[in-house]
Amino acid sequence: MTKEQVHISQLADNSEKQREILSLTNSFEIVDKNENLSQVVGLIKDGFIPIFVSSHSSHADLFAALKVLSFVQDQMDPNDPKFVQFIYAKSIDTGHQGKPIQQIFDKFKSFLKHKNVLPLPVVRQKDTEKYGLPPEMGNLKQLLSIPEKNNGLFIFPEGTTEGGKIKNGKLNGLQSVEDASSINKVCKKCVKINKKFVAVPIAINGSHQIFSSDTGIIDYTKTAQIIIGDLLFEKDLIGQKEKPLDIIMQNIAYHLPLEARGIFK
Repeated sequence: MTKEQVHISQLADNSEKQREILSLTNSFEIVDKNENLSQVVGLIKDGFIPIFVSSHSSHADLFAALKVLSFVQDQMDPNDPKFVQFIYAKSIDTGHQGKPIQQIFDKFKSFLKHKNVLPLPVVRQKDTEKYGLPPEMGNLKQLLSIPEKNNGLFIFPEGTTEGGKIKNGKLNGLQSVEDASSINKVCKKCVKINKKFVAVPIAINGSHQIFSSDTGIIDYTKTAQIIIGDLLFEKDLIGQKEKPLDIIMQNIAYHLPLEARGIFK
């Protein structure tokens, strides 16, 4: 490894290196040709519920999420805060994904809260199958309560960084979503309770080079792009032949290079 690289194992119980990794937000560039994020800010102020849906190929994507949410939340009126709930795997909290990841995420959560982003852990199917965590029947109930609270949400629906791994010399790319029905039901719940919503597709390109899921190496010299897709509204997602999350994921895939599209090629 070079001096600009560090292995994730070196971050365990190392506060200095853990603080350093928070600088990874600077490794990401937001690409938003149509200024969709600025439009989202206006829509939230007009009462729309934002549903941020992002591709996921590396734990570095956490810092991409922080960059996007900071851009949005920093433009909100501090006297009229708008909250976004950040969905993540409970196995991070329990330490099943490793002590360094757990400790980094603890620091990450404190940054989120400063931006009015509320962490919401859920038990994934993988958490049950791989780590033995008992399934939580309240997962869907928690997600469906988000629109009722007038909060937005941010989610990585693939629920894994498998897409960032290299197999036979090729990037795996986008994976199937773990629980598509949950996001589909959130969209429908918004309609049912007469809440306007906007889905924000986010395509993260290159984060697997910043923090490799194969090797565990973090490379501070690498960069990645956060590509903001086309804003999708009720008319685009509800009542269509395809389900809402399928439409959102296809939009994400469209904004990724072919080799990163995985099952959505």
